[in-house]
Amino acid sequence: MPPWKRCPSRREEPEARVATRQLREQLHAALAALPAAQRDAFLLQHEGGLSLAEIAELTGVGVETVKSRLRYAVAKLRGELSPLEQSLREESP
Repeated sequence: MPPWKRCPSRREEPEARVATRQLREQLHAALAALPAAQRDAFLLQHEGGLSLAEIAELTGVGVETVKSRLRYAVAKLRGELSPLEQSLREESP
């Protein structure tokens, strides 16, 4: 399960709960910063489970356009979230 979907349990260490919350907040901020078309394509695929063809039909664009939007969205999210990922790796035992 991806870290941003994990719900911290009461038994988790406070540091782990803070790290999970920080990751979730940064992910939401990074998603909000994406252009709407890229954000929609990303969420439809990753949260909605839709195929490229389904996203294309729903949004009224071609499959290649959907692929492009996803590629740009993932690149931007990686760029935004990589510093946090790096710090989480350094803190992990």
